Amino acid sequence: MRLLTLPYCKSAALTLTAVLSFAATSFAQSQIPSNAPSGFPAWWFEWNVIVPTNPTNTSPTWPGDYPTSDDYSAINQGTLKNLALGAITELQAQLPAAVLTNSNAVALQNLISGWVTNPATNADSYAAVNQGQLKYLAKQFYDVLGTGSYTAGLGLQPTNWTSGAYPWSTNSGADPYSLANIGQAKCVFSFDLTAPEGQVPAWWAAYYGVSNLDPSSLSPSGDGNTIYGDYLAHLNPSDLYNGNLPRLTLISGSGQVGPPNGLVAAPLVVSVTDSSNNPINNAPVVFTVGQGGGMVQVSSVGALATSVTARTGSSGQARVFFQLPNTTSTTSQITCSATIGFQSTNVIFSETSGNGTGNYPSPYAPSNVSARLNTDGSVDISWVTAADPSDTSLIPIRYQATDGTWVTNAYAPAGSTSYHLPRQ
Repeated sequence: MRLLTLPYCKSAALTLTAVLSFAATSFAQSQIPSNAPSGFPAWWFEWNVIVPTNPTNTSPTWPGDYPTSDDYSAINQGTLKNLALGAITELQAQLPAAVLTNSNAVALQNLISGWVTNPATNADSYAAVNQGQLKYLAKQFYDVLGTGSYTAGLGLQPTNWTSGAYPWSTNSGADPYSLANIGQAKCVFSFDLTAPEGQVPAWWAAYYGVSNLDPSSLSPSGDGNTIYGDYLAHLNPSDLYNGNLPRLTLISGSGQVGPPNGLVAAPLVVSVTDSSNNPINNAPVVFTVGQGGGMVQVSSVGALATSVTARTGSSGQARVFFQLPNTTSTTSQITCSATIGFQSTNVIFSETSGNGTGNYPSPYAPSNVSARLNTDGSVDISWVTAADPSDTSLIPIRYQATDGTWVTNAYAPAGSTSYHLPRQ
């Protein structure tokens, strides 16, 4: 079988913290020195892989406040365990929750959790580590980083990682029983999931399918955040709901009767809230016509279709208008749904076409119509419009003649709410 040759990374003096006894305690976050070497991942300092000579120093500087070391010195099991504990803490802090639930990640977390909860089981923290042991442990981290969208081309590998899925090359002359040193351990655990200040990592954008890496651009989810803001908040930039199904509540509009092939009088309204019943702004919901047929539209200028996406306003409510089928006495069902992956939640509206007789109001009909007769015989008319502001349809002005007939003799501009009708 082929063995593996482990590389060696020589860098500035560095001591990896040795953990001689693991305890089930919280892993505190530590200060990162402002002048830390560029080749050192921040998590080495942040998660106590490297600690200052005086651990109570809250403003350490590099290298004076840190102990010196020899990268050629052998690494023991306690030191390697502490390095792995810092590494898993970094993965848990940076990676999406879905990645941390895959089988590779669960197995790795269980392994390290076992060290913490059972520190004395078959363990000697002072025992030396051989290259086979170091590679075995490091491989499990790279198996997690290689899941899904994490590939060797996304900048996760150390700068001297030349090829392959792991940061070591194949070599038939390698000896897995030879002792591993600190420099080699630093090399294989030098992955960095972060990006320069103000930028988003390429792996993060690739995982969520974001092609625009401009950190100041608005997130495609429509949550109002920038792409960088979603990254900092650990939000999915392509999912406004961020993996949590919202609550849908049918507010109004169900159970209406209208003319065949005509619009029902009132819009179909739903409310979208989070688990704490707070309204969600700009949330996408899909209205789909099912049994009975018909069409939906989001506004008076929206195209009629069997399925449309509407977004909520600041109140967390979304609405559409429904056009009944051209058949009489037909009940139609319209489903409003919110979907995340393979999960969805929905509410159902039911609307019925009449028998073809009777008058039904249009949802876009003006309301509060008033007319004032002037002394010269002209009339000033005012109303409240229900049409979309961008609706370019002219508004017909009709009046009833003395013989009782209705006459259309003028058209008001689209979007207007008043008209001066000259004396007839």
